[in-house]
Amino acid sequence: MHHHPGTREAFLHPACILRRSVIHDPGGNRIAGTIDIIKHHTKLPSSINTDDVAGTIDDPESVTLLEVALRTYFVSYAWCLHPTDVLHKYTVHWFRPVPFGLENFIQV
Repeated sequence: MHHHPGTREAFLHPACILRRSVIHDPGGNRIAGTIDIIKHHTKLPSSINTDDVAGTIDDPESVTLLEVALRTYFVSYAWCLHPTDVLHKYTVHWFRPVPFGLENFIQV
């Protein structure tokens, strides 16, 4: 692999937008409550039900590629994406103090 001067590279890891473990509860007791929480925090339509979400959880649209540190914070619910008026452009919302070195991670 040829490295171009002045460029940077990172290893990307997949991160599920909604993890299968959130949707499939072996006991079957918490799913409805979990879906309600997800609906509230993601502003999903109230018409979405467990079957709708479970049926699309493995779709490619339910996964994003992130650098290792960003993925760690994402799966720990430290940050999320807020949509902008531009299609497929988001601002980053941190739920915790922004970690050192990620101060410029504000828009994707």
